[in-house]
Amino acid sequence: HAPYTSGTAHPNDGATIRTVLSPIFDAYHVALAIAGHEHNYERSFPLNAGGIIVSPSINSYSDTMGTIHIVCGTGGQGLYTTFQNPQPAWSVYRGAWYGFTKISVNNTTLSLQGIRVDNTVADSFTWTKSASDSLPPVCSIVSPIDQSDLTPGFLSITTQVKHDSPVP
Repeated sequence: HAPYTSGTAHPNDGATIRTVLSPIFDAYHVALAIAGHEHNYERSFPLNAGGIIVSPSINSYSDTMGTIHIVCGTGGQGLYTTFQNPQPAWSVYRGAWYGFTKISVNNTTLSLQGIRVDNTVADSFTWTKSASDSLPPVCSIVSPIDQSDLTPGFLSITTQVKHDSPVP
């Protein structure tokens, strides 16, 4: 379920998730949270645990605190085409189209594109963090160990995250 969504199919699903996860996202400087469940696409401004916009920029962020929330439910099931009106202040972009989300990470820069099936870019942003920001947790793939568990057309990956500090 998405912590932040203005889709009308599941309007109350995010409140509990926001309450539980947002303080953890703030404590560990989580830049990006990706969710599904809503069958559409939506991106928030960087938000803190109180849901306050910490940067009003649309497409470029540099050493900004807060978490950008992405709903990426554009993969195949019927689309949810209705959204809350008016658009919430925290919502930068939203749309109901089939497609995928492409994320590129290079050193200290994360770039994201929401791409429609016709390969047009519907939404994009770049986030640059200085190397002096706190070190990220180490994330490693623990399953599948080799390619023997892979089925064509389906991929399930299990990750293990380690961090030096206990979760608050």
